[in-house]
Amino acid sequence: MRHYPLLAVLIALTACGTRGSLTLPPGPMPAPLFGNPAPAKKAPKPEPAAADPAGGGDLNTATEAAK
Repeated sequence: MRHYPLLAVLIALTACGTRGSLTLPPGPMPAPLFGNPAPAKKAPKPEPAAADPAGGGDLNTATEAAK
């Protein structure tokens, strides 16, 4: 008896999407539910890295001489 709810859920999930792709009805676009979103801000351009003769920031490069 415990397997009947599981079987019902499996049948319901396998039926998802079997009626074809979802399409909007003809006519004007519906209004957004939560208003119009603000346009995204442009990301700042990264500054070019300066030439670093001591390894260029590599974590595996020793920062001081071995003793």
